[in-house]
This record gives sequence, structure tokens and C-alpha cells, in this order.
Amino acid sequence: RGLDRTIWGSGRIARPRASYFAGKTVAVTGGAAGFGAELLAQLRDLGAQAVSLDIKPGDVACDVRFLGDVKAAITTIEQTYGPVDIAIANAAIDLTAPTHHLSSDDWTQVLDVNLRGAVNLLQSVYPAMVARGAGQILFVSSGAARIGFPFGVPYSTSKGAISNLARSLRAEAAQLGVKINLVELPVLEGGLMTNTAATDGTDRQAYLNRVRGERTTLEKAARLVIDGLKANKARIVFPRTNTLSYWLADAFPLLGHAIRADLVRAFHDSQPATRGADSHSAKD
Repeated sequence: RGLDRTIWGSGRIARPRASYFAGKTVAVTGGAAGFGAELLAQLRDLGAQAVSLDIKPGDVACDVRFLGDVKAAITTIEQTYGPVDIAIANAAIDLTAPTHHLSSDDWTQVLDVNLRGAVNLLQSVYPAMVARGAGQILFVSSGAARIGFPFGVPYSTSKGAISNLARSLRAEAAQLGVKINLVELPVLEGGLMTNTAATDGTDRQAYLNRVRGERTTLEKAARLVIDGLKANKARIVFPRTNTLSYWLADAFPLLGHAIRADLVRAFHDSQPATRGADSHSAKD
């Protein structure tokens, strides 16, 4: 099924950066809501032919867990707009729970959407980009890849792998004319981590309020990522306090341990008072 060639923007005034994106075909996984939807809207305002690939209602229905779905979605886009110039691997889910309570299905679900979904997009667009000697792929990771979030272990694992994927591929792809970029997002107001429910009654907002670092709005985050894409930054990190925190945690491992220990305390503080420490049985 083809696409309507007219994809309207949000009505906001396009900024002077429009020339870089004008007329380019952009495929965004997970573009139906949250950060992906904001990124999609801003790209359209800048003149891009930006299309969402999402299991939720959107431009092209696509389950990123399956390579065949992603390849079919990319074919649909290319039949309407031509080759994909920029691909953004954004689709992700999160899960907050003690790791010993997680089933194999929990692990599979998070890793399949977050990591396999990114790899499936890569496999669907990268060979054609290499053949053309042009293209750009953005991998959306998280600060969890740098610090690690206790009780969000599958999510942190998937994002750590994505960050390494982007770092490993960038130099290789540059020799072939393809740009590889990485963004490690902070906690976003209205983003994935603030909108995902915990599985075990945890007061998730109370837990997230203890996550160090200032919050960033979806609109500002999308703007900074778009600027990073245009500048072809290897790694896009914001706000500046996060950049400093990551450097300090790498340079002083005990600081990183202290941050994670604080998150463990925060998780236990956010538990329902009536629930026992280990009353939730594993699903396996």
C-alpha cells in the first residue's frame, strides 16, 4: 500500500537549518508518539519527507522486531519518496522491575524491540546506502548506556549495545560514504521513561525523581538531535550536566557506583508499603 505523498508538518515556523533536510527522505522507527513523534514533526517543518514506522497507528505499520516487516516498510517508503536518506532507529520500550522477577519473555520483548529493531533497520537501509555512497543513520540510545539503571537492566543492556553498535560502525561506514550518529538521551519530560508503567506497583515517578540530571523537554531534545545530525556529531549528549556526569563516572568508578546505589535506594523507597520485599513471584 502506497503512502500519501503529502505529509504535513506541525505548522511551526521552519528554522534556517531547513536546507540540510529539505527534500530528504527520513524513516523514523517509533515515530507515533513521544520523542519520535516530536522528532518527526520538526523534521517535517524543516522540509524533510519524514515517515513514521511504528506498530501504533501512523504512516507505515511496522513491527520492528521482524526484519521482514522493516524491509517491507522501507520498500513502501522508497516506492513513494525514493531512497531513504536518513534512518533513525528510535523505537524502544522500557521495563522497571527487580531483575530476578523478570521472565525470559520480558527480556526477549525489550531486547527484540530496542536492539533487534535497531539492527533490523540497519540491515534494511545500510546496504543500499553503501551502494549509493551516501546516507545517514542515527541510533537513539540513552544515558542508561553510560551509567546503568538498576531495576531497568534489560533496557540498560539494550542501550549499551546500541551505543557500541554506533561507535563500532561509524569509522567503517565513513569510508563508504555513510554517516553514523549516536544520541544518548537524558530522561525526557513526556518521554519513554516517564510514561512507562512499572510492572510491580512501583511509584515510577518517585523513582525517576531520584535519577540525577536535569530533565529536557521533547521539543528541545528533538532540536538538539537535529542540530547534531546536521553537524554529523559522533555522539550527541545533553544537557551539559549529563556530559560532565558521564565523564566523571568513567574517570572515577566509585562515583558511578554511588549513583547506582542511590538508584537502588530510590527504587526501594518507591515500593508500595504493603508489599513484602520479595512477594512478587517470577513469571518463569
